[in-house]
Amino acid sequence: MADRNGLSYYSFDKICTLLRICLEEYLVARNSLIRKDLLAFDGHLFQVLSLPEKPVIEPTKPLKTEDEMEEADPATVHQIIKSALGVDHG
Repeated sequence: MADRNGLSYYSFDKICTLLRICLEEYLVARNSLIRKDLLAFDGHLFQVLSLPEKPVIEPTKPLKTEDEMEEADPATVHQIIKSALGVDHG
């Protein structure tokens, strides 16, 4: 979804439609990529950035609610992505 310079001209609704995610999921993903220095966003354009020399590791906290599990648990997120892409759970 980006040109050869890593710039994306897609609107958030187009990205949400292509990935079959809601606005809230889009915002969580976008903000997480920005915090990890993997994505730059100027309010209009996105740019995929080079990997940082050292990974940006965010401190973890216990997941307590179903919403937190859907947003942050790797296994739950994996299943949601597979389901959204129509991949069998087997």
